[in-house]
Amino acid sequence: MKVYTLAVFCTAILTVGCAVDGSSSTAVKAENPKYIPPNWNDPATVQAKINVKVDEFTKQTTYVGPDFGSGSDMILLRAWTGPRSPNPPYQIYVQQFGLKAPTFYAYYDADGMEFETIYIASEINRCNKGGFCGVRETVAVSVTREYLQQFSKTGLRFKLAGKNQDSVYEIPAGYIQGFLSVVPF
Repeated sequence: MKVYTLAVFCTAILTVGCAVDGSSSTAVKAENPKYIPPNWNDPATVQAKINVKVDEFTKQTTYVGPDFGSGSDMILLRAWTGPRSPNPPYQIYVQQFGLKAPTFYAYYDADGMEFETIYIASEINRCNKGGFCGVRETVAVSVTREYLQQFSKTGLRFKLAGKNQDSVYEIPAGYIQGFLSVVPF
């Protein structure tokens, strides 16, 4: 009887753990069976989801594209206009979640172009009783408008090289087109 009770208890804990820590797309589909993920290759979909903020004090405008990453990863484009804008003013922004920080140090596109990554943050979260913790690492890569435009018809495949792992991502052509159509320079 004790073994059976323990097995039921462990199964219940695992089931609850899966529901809490499962992939977000599975949770959304379970809550809403009619959920259809956005078409990130449709420029109009991207345009409608871009967040534009104007800072009245610095006179800087910030453009942040929608997150189209899968699972717990975040991928988006962002840009700035105004007197304090970085140069170049566009960034590919990536946030990756895993059991080990990838410690990204370089960006390579499919043409072999290399760019330096900008380290933004690395934070530990989601620790379990076994001592395993999730790590979220955030990096950005500064690029020009012209660089993004050259991939607006084909999409952009790139690799972030890391000390502990490499990761390959793709930004759909329609996403790039939609984003560039909103940023006025």
